[in-house]
Amino acid sequence: MFLALAAFSLKATLILAAAALAAACLKRASAAARHLIWTAATAAIVALPLLSVSLPRWHVALPAAPDITFAILGTSSFAPAAAPPPVSATLTAAPAAFDWQSAATAVWSAGTLLFIASIGLAYLRLARKRSRAAAFRGSHPSPIPVLEAEPGSMPVLFGLLHPVVFLPADAAQWSEERRQMVLLHELAHWRRADVLTQLIARAALSLCWWNPLAWRAWRASLEERERAADDLVLGSGALPSTYAGHLLELARTLRPAPATASAAVAMARGSELERRLASILDATRRRTPPSRGWALAMMLLALPLAAFQAAQADVDRLISAAVSQGSFLILDDAAQGALDAQRFDEAKKLLEASLALRTNPADRGAGLFRLGVLASRLDRSGEARSYYERAAQAWAGRPEAARALLKLAVDAIGAKEYARAFELAEQAKRTNSAQSAEAFLWMAVVRRAEGNNAEAAAHFRAAMAVQDAESADAIPVGLVYADFLRSEGREPEAAQLDILTARLRKQAAPAATPRSAGIERIGGAVNAPKLLAKVEPKYSAEARAAKLTGSSVLFVEVHPDGRARNIQVVNPIGLGLDDRAREAVSQWRFEPGTKDGQPVPVAATIEVKWKLL
Repeated sequence: MFLALAAFSLKATLILAAAALAAACLKRASAAARHLIWTAATAAIVALPLLSVSLPRWHVALPAAPDITFAILGTSSFAPAAAPPPVSATLTAAPAAFDWQSAATAVWSAGTLLFIASIGLAYLRLARKRSRAAAFRGSHPSPIPVLEAEPGSMPVLFGLLHPVVFLPADAAQWSEERRQMVLLHELAHWRRADVLTQLIARAALSLCWWNPLAWRAWRASLEERERAADDLVLGSGALPSTYAGHLLELARTLRPAPATASAAVAMARGSELERRLASILDATRRRTPPSRGWALAMMLLALPLAAFQAAQADVDRLISAAVSQGSFLILDDAAQGALDAQRFDEAKKLLEASLALRTNPADRGAGLFRLGVLASRLDRSGEARSYYERAAQAWAGRPEAARALLKLAVDAIGAKEYARAFELAEQAKRTNSAQSAEAFLWMAVVRRAEGNNAEAAAHFRAAMAVQDAESADAIPVGLVYADFLRSEGREPEAAQLDILTARLRKQAAPAATPRSAGIERIGGAVNAPKLLAKVEPKYSAEARAAKLTGSSVLFVEVHPDGRARNIQVVNPIGLGLDDRAREAVSQWRFEPGTKDGQPVPVAATIEVKWKLL
């Protein structure tokens, strides 16, 4: 809902800004022409929700996307900015993190409902008034009924299907000339269908009540509408000075009815009177209304913007399909695809929808865990912690809980809550023996941070002993243990671990890197691409907690559009750093490689070095 609201708000703001610019450019045009611009803009806003769904999507085209090595250094500080107070290692149900998106949606909805309710109440009051009002007793040649209102009230036009003009009871004592001009003005509103255009403008304001541009559009629409009605009165032969005098006297002596202002078209408002009088008395003003063809053209201009939408509509349809089938598996697959493409907002929406469809605790735990992993990847540690704690609660008594407990242990290490981190790692080891290697790794990291190197060494050895020696998971354990051994002056043992991890990293690399068709190698007539702009890679929470250093090596294809594609890890380091390297490199921009002076796709390798400051 929030994403749909954000998309609607952006489009509405663009429409209103374009209308303001167009109205400014037509400063010397007739008031009716400018009023039409504002009507077209507000009508487009009201129709946006329907048009965005019903029109074909119009996507904005984005720019599309060795052996040379680009090297970059990823750095991070191990110590957090501030350590929160220690807490117990016992897991309790964590309060849900404040969902500002849901709060914003609720506030927007409440404001919109209040505005719509005010319009409805105003219409009910006026409809009741119309049903009880007597016919006006003075002379009043008019094609629509003229009814009597309270003495001293402002003349107004009301009604869409059954329009009426309300005149104050004491208007019977007005001069014939004044009464005629008042009726000409109200009938001008009737002929222009201003009750309808006011309703449209008010509906647009109800949808965008928080937007200053919407308030600007509302006020401008009212002002231009009155000027356009004035122009029709003057076009019927009324003298500008006489008409202006009557208008001024009415504004001075009659009172408006603010409670019904959103539902009826009143003749005069004090806030706009001075500019209206100046417009009436300006003989150079253009007063010719625009043609119907011009009006239609203004309405159609909003269609391309309404048709523009991101792939989010596809996401919404996918969620609807999953809900109708009661299956969260489709959403999980789509979320993984969005994660691989680094469309994180889309992935979160899919994962949240998937979570809503999970009914049993085991499935809910898995959904919460995946949301925690996403929050961790976005460096939202508080949000991630909340998801992991809720996942551990959902998985209570099940082996899967160990995964969430270990994530919480890493979070506690980052916050220097070492006692809590050690207890969480031990709890994970007891919960699922298959997670023992990782649990021993974090227990060793904790003891090393505390300065208890003897216990740290024992836990490192235990991690290596229970770890599958041929698994890629042994790579970060070996690297962190080797660093510890060097700090202890045990270089020969560290060197042996280096040999082991180098072999494992080589085994983890793909036997043959698959390349797209037409990819060139550097050399001969093929020149290397040049790096123009880079995004610095960020440490993962796990790698920072373990003080992991080293490098990730990536294979990429630099395409003529200057983007890196087909990014593959050919020498991993683990603990999330390889994903962080891919994420950063995917955002780099290159001057493409060339062959005989023409841009061509070129293969390259990129080494991302990781170092803690």
